[in-house]
Amino acid sequence: MERRLDKIHSDQLRHLSGIQDIIKWTNDQRREWDAHVERMEDNRLAKIARDNRPQGVHSQGRPNKCWKESLNTAPSP
Repeated sequence: MERRLDKIHSDQLRHLSGIQDIIKWTNDQRREWDAHVERMEDNRLAKIARDNRPQGVHSQGRPNKCWKESLNTAPSP
């Protein structure tokens, strides 16, 4: 009996073709990375960035130009 590919659910098609679900793969990779960071020492940058929350308030809008950028855009006399 011939199977029509347009009638097969995407999960079945992935199983038949040997392709892994990208959402499941991504979630697995994130869990593995989290476990890896958990095993790190507390002074490692990845663990500090994962565990800490930024303090203070970030202002809204476009950031001010630095002095070097203002030199390039200043009107010439």
